[in-house]
Amino acid sequence: MGDGTFRALDYAVIRLNPNVVVPSKYSDTSDVIVSTVGDASLSDVGCNHGATTGKNCGIIAKEDGIHLQNWALVWEGDSGGPVVVGERLVGLNIGMDFGIEPPTFYGSITPILADSNAKGSYGAGFTLVQ
Repeated sequence: MGDGTFRALDYAVIRLNPNVVVPSKYSDTSDVIVSTVGDASLSDVGCNHGATTGKNCGIIAKEDGIHLQNWALVWEGDSGGPVVVGERLVGLNIGMDFGIEPPTFYGSITPILADSNAKGSYGAGFTLVQ
């Protein structure tokens, strides 16, 4: 990414009590369907699903191995939301930069899951709820 940007993974794992929280789809008002997890390629259309802005899509215009960037709209409150290509989860929304490059930043899901698995803590062994 451009000068002044970060080069680290940016994610958090929230451990939910399975006796209180039942796994479910993303939300009742979203049409997002995630059936696989994987990588995005340049020129894929990535759609983010944020709590504030809802569904917004844009072409993946930059990728550096751990981050993706596109032109989709995001705003405060959207952080942590999924970005999908078709039905494939490819990343998590981590922010926005109003520079000259594609402004929306995502953490690529493959390195995030690899890091979580390597640490062997909460989030290790992540699988999709079907």
